[in-house]
Amino acid sequence: MTAMNPRPCVLVLLLLLTASPVGAQGIASMLPPDTLAHVEINGEPFHRVGGRLAIARIMAEPEVQAFLHSLEGLTDAGYEQLRGMLEQVGLELDDVLELTRGRITVSFLGMTPQSMPDVVVTCNLKHAKDAGLRLVDALGNSLLQSSGTEPKRIDIGGRSGILFTFKSGPPLAYVVADGLVLAGTNPDSLGQMLGRMDGADEPNLAGTPSWTRVATEFRTKNDVVYIWANVRGLFESFGESMPQEAGMLLRSYGLDSIAAIGYAFTLDGAAFRDRAFMLAPELKGFLALLKPKANATLVADRVVPAETVLFSQTALDLGAMLDWGIGVAEMYEFDLEPGTGEGARAQVAALSDQVGFDLKKDFLDLLGPEFASYAALSGQALVPDIGLLARVSDATKVEVNLTRLVQELGGVPVKTFEYQGTKMSYADLGGSGLDWDEMPPLKPTWAVVNDHLLITLWPQSAKNLVRGLKAKEPRLADKPDYKRLLAQIRERNPAAGNAGREYLDVKRLVGFVMDNGVPFAQSLIPSLPGMPGVEWAAFPSTETVTQHLFGVMGATTWTKDGAETEYLSPTGVLPFYVGIVAVAGIASLRVSVPFFESQHDLAMIDIAALKQAVKLYQLKEGRLPHESEWPKFLFEGSKKHPLPYIDTDYFVAGALWDPWASPYVYKKSSARGFEIISYGADGTPGGEGNARDISSKRDK
Repeated sequence: MTAMNPRPCVLVLLLLLTASPVGAQGIASMLPPDTLAHVEINGEPFHRVGGRLAIARIMAEPEVQAFLHSLEGLTDAGYEQLRGMLEQVGLELDDVLELTRGRITVSFLGMTPQSMPDVVVTCNLKHAKDAGLRLVDALGNSLLQSSGTEPKRIDIGGRSGILFTFKSGPPLAYVVADGLVLAGTNPDSLGQMLGRMDGADEPNLAGTPSWTRVATEFRTKNDVVYIWANVRGLFESFGESMPQEAGMLLRSYGLDSIAAIGYAFTLDGAAFRDRAFMLAPELKGFLALLKPKANATLVADRVVPAETVLFSQTALDLGAMLDWGIGVAEMYEFDLEPGTGEGARAQVAALSDQVGFDLKKDFLDLLGPEFASYAALSGQALVPDIGLLARVSDATKVEVNLTRLVQELGGVPVKTFEYQGTKMSYADLGGSGLDWDEMPPLKPTWAVVNDHLLITLWPQSAKNLVRGLKAKEPRLADKPDYKRLLAQIRERNPAAGNAGREYLDVKRLVGFVMDNGVPFAQSLIPSLPGMPGVEWAAFPSTETVTQHLFGVMGATTWTKDGAETEYLSPTGVLPFYVGIVAVAGIASLRVSVPFFESQHDLAMIDIAALKQAVKLYQLKEGRLPHESEWPKFLFEGSKKHPLPYIDTDYFVAGALWDPWASPYVYKKSSARGFEIISYGADGTPGGEGNARDISSKRDK
């Protein structure tokens, strides 16, 4: 362990011991109203409700545990290196896990009078003061070594703070208030924040309309990451320094009409929820074209088959977008030759003359506003059906004009045939004389099906869609996984997805990969060098993993003053989050925290919480709830006490689910007797092992 200079250690210790208590206000109430950006990272929800996540339940499976145990030999060296690094700053793995319960924020306030970024970082170490003290101590020592000068004690908001100066770049000051560390490049900003924390009646970020509107749109107590940005303020602060062409382009897209944006990464039952909100009360430019008309409806999920594994639908006005593109070219011309705008309009007119119809009026305006794409694994197929769908207002004209476009502009022969009463056309690329290097000999096919123009890569995909519709086979909208996810994403807003939806069948795709890939992996991987001691034969079976999975559902929703996009998924949308969860999961597994309990233990934890909720209801209402009131009373309360009796995180789509995705059962045996039951893995009374019943009347 390296020696540390005692001076910063003593100063930090004095600060921690003499600091004033931190009020219950949020960091936003301490920030100035013209703050430009703010980021919060909070690890506490993982510790509180992380065991409900699908990935946690997968990790709790005995087969997964056994396989991970076989990998310990490969990770020991990494853990030893990590422990060595932590020892240098006086921390252990337990300390790190405890510190992850805290909240870290980073705020960009603007520029200092010295034209340096005014950045403030806060870290809540109140829950782990001992580990936090050692961490701050180590950071102070590191700053001392990098600055090359002794730190200076200064007054920050009536408290004793520390200021570091460096040979280049902005200075760094920090102060501690009862476990809340505030650090920044401008001591004056830190002092003003402490003044607001102490009750100074000054304007703050939490009181601004843009912060309030964005925060109330989707902030919850289970947010792990929250990002807010004052887009209008950023544009005003830095817009003049942009190249003129860049500023013109941003305005043409209407980005200057965005007041603020927000993003949240949240734990939601078994799922992760990614949400982003754009506050734009007065839309301009290209953004205004994206807002769907009031009468726009999305119905393509009732056209594509239930076997769809990838689906996306949105509302677009292609004709208006063409006009916007021509207008931008005419107005700005960018760095092109004079007259480019007229050339663009003339070029569209020339294309219309070539094909024999008005490209905008007789084709683009007839498409939409709904557009969709899908990939489906029909039957036993290994090759998916891939298709595009566009709602059409004049099927005959669209079909005829598309054929003209392919023939006139592509120079490709078009052939037609009829299948179950539907006319189909395809472009015979194989008969066009093109080489494989220029174009593979595919046969793109199109037809009008259920008021939608369907375009596929080959005739078989189009035939599969038509056959399924004629046979009245289930559609994607009928798929249980799709329906449940859409209902869950619409819990807060019944209009969610009015401008677009996306769906990915994670369970089927993971099962497909595991069923087809694992046998090869188990045969080939043991022969690779450097993999001794790993028991690849212990790799979990497909059902062990897929039983806890569900699809990804995305929805884009326009409101009266902006747009929200959200994704509900079992793993988080971005690989970055998956990496965080994996690292946190492995670390939690190694130190035996209750993040990865067995499914039986998870059920016992749930039942204990539900039992206490029922007793609380009995105490307040003077009676036990009736069986018909289960589980509604838990999250709605009663007329007398209209408050939830249990954390709403226990509910998914309005229901209570045990670790095996079966509902918890409530039975009332008498005026004072009741029982809460999970029927185990098989979902039916009785059974042994994982299928045994778990009851609130039995402790084990």
